[in-house]
Amino acid sequence: MSTWYAQDAALLPALAGASWSQRAAAARSAGFDGLGLTLASPEDVSGVQPVLAALHEQSMELSAVRLTWDIRSESVANLWPALADRLAGGRTLLALRLISSSAHDRPSSPRGDAAAAQAIQDWAGQLAAAGVRLALQPQPGAWLARPEDAVRLVLRINRPNIGLALDLTPLTAPDQPPMEPRLYLVRNRLWDVTLSAAELDPAALATRIGPAWAVLARLGYGGSVGYTGPPPAHCAAVVHHLQTVRDALRTRGIR
Repeated sequence: MSTWYAQDAALLPALAGASWSQRAAAARSAGFDGLGLTLASPEDVSGVQPVLAALHEQSMELSAVRLTWDIRSESVANLWPALADRLAGGRTLLALRLISSSAHDRPSSPRGDAAAAQAIQDWAGQLAAAGVRLALQPQPGAWLARPEDAVRLVLRINRPNIGLALDLTPLTAPDQPPMEPRLYLVRNRLWDVTLSAAELDPAALATRIGPAWAVLARLGYGGSVGYTGPPPAHCAAVVHHLQTVRDALRTRGIR
């Protein structure tokens, strides 16, 4: 069953300095099933535990943990056991955005594929032992910039706990090619999509997100859906906006 969760900036702005328990309660009252967390750096593994405790109090789940990794760095290799230990036994998805500190690794260049694939292969075994899935998330401007790049790497690594996470908003821009052929080869490995509804007016929900969700339905998508910000400025407007987006998506099959 799909999960509807709030990712980072989707939390109410008035709660920016609040405890995780207060944030989880606010997200629950806004209709979310869980929260997503972005680690400020790969070394910030300790930040996961208080979020898990707060969500447990609200009978919610930590739906996704996002972090960014430099494919030319080995600095996080020893952190995977600690992160896997904290996420073990749950349904949390680990979403990884890949950048490169090398000027030779231009966005979408396959030059870094071998290094990235080897490192992820090494981590995948540790994560799999803890029951944790790892999703590669393309980001415009990063080394892993397009869905095609993530698909290429997922197929190269070819491990059952390595899949794909996507941000629907840039993918549905008018200048983007059709989604379906870009995702078909890894349709069974697409585990998470996020939506920045703050960038979309109500009409765009119908003209852009509606067709995109129809494509995902044809691909058999049944993963989680996250809302990310930035949100509108006033709390009441945030709650209304989130409910509008949630209802629009749920009419297309999201719980």
